[in-house]
Amino acid sequence: MDFTAVFLYLKEAISKRLAGRSIDVTGALKTGLGRGAIAVALTLVLFAGYAFIRGGVRFKPGHMPQCESPFTRGLLTKVVNESIAGQQGIKLLQVDEVADFAVRAPATSGDLHAEFRNCSAFVRTNAGRAILFFQLTWGSPKKDEVWLEITESSL
Repeated sequence: MDFTAVFLYLKEAISKRLAGRSIDVTGALKTGLGRGAIAVALTLVLFAGYAFIRGGVRFKPGHMPQCESPFTRGLLTKVVNESIAGQQGIKLLQVDEVADFAVRAPATSGDLHAEFRNCSAFVRTNAGRAILFFQLTWGSPKKDEVWLEITESSL
């Protein structure tokens, strides 16, 4: 048997089947690279956004957070929503205006190493506007926890 004839016959049959199809290596490479670049860019944007958001709700241990910081606003929202009023249906929707007032030492209002902060906030709840007075204190001797205590409320 002549293997050359069989080989040529198979080659011709395969060539006819593939005649309508073409392999565009450069096009596939460009598409793959383009999709890869988009995936990498999207990953970087999502990571940067996550880092920005996560960085905005933290505080540095040993540095008392400011009254108007995103960390304090988030903690205030959590405390109100998990309080007895929150369990009765009152939900804090938005923290509008926050102020720091240092009753005992006015010069320490911006001090990062303060032992406490006295703050007030105008808030919006599902029951209307309210004013809250609260104090931030250290929750541990290591100064790696902050406690928020609502001292007076118009809720």
